[in-house]
Amino acid sequence: MRPTAWISRWIMVTAMALALAPAVPSFAGAVQTIGVPDFAARASIPNISGMFPGRFAADAATTALQRAAHPPLSVIPRTTMTKAQSALKWRDTDITKFAQLTALADRVGAAHLIIGTIDRLSVERVSNNVYRSAATVSIQFYTATPPRITPAVTGTGSGLTSISRGAAEQALRQAVEQALNAELAKIAPTR
Repeated sequence: MRPTAWISRWIMVTAMALALAPAVPSFAGAVQTIGVPDFAARASIPNISGMFPGRFAADAATTALQRAAHPPLSVIPRTTMTKAQSALKWRDTDITKFAQLTALADRVGAAHLIIGTIDRLSVERVSNNVYRSAATVSIQFYTATPPRITPAVTGTGSGLTSISRGAAEQALRQAVEQALNAELAKIAPTR
């Protein structure tokens, strides 16, 4: 094999490997702005009196991001996010559409969005005064420029309390925090 042929092949293989590598958001440099739209909820998610699971999960993610020490983030308030979603006539399926994600990020001035799906939420009565709940969520980072989405990270949680809504909230909060912490751990420290 000629020396230039193996160099050309090495360059091609390296370029393909980099192109196929999973996207990891870069938070190097200045503080990055991040927002959390309502999580999408699968059709099988039960109705729970007084609770909107997708909105609650987004609130939990926003709170967790505000407490995160690493990476340095400027978290967009949920009221700003919900107003922008309303103006864009946001639907659960919009988390799969780059155009809608980009429009939302532009509208709120976000460099990144945390997008999530509630894959499972179950609540059952264990006894007269006790409810048990289990939740599974998937979380991804969306980066606006250039547009890309990271592979999903899954989190699970459980809840046990005397109120069905409280059990569901406990389970969702745990699942969101578990997935979000796993996603944030992938990000290299900034200097």
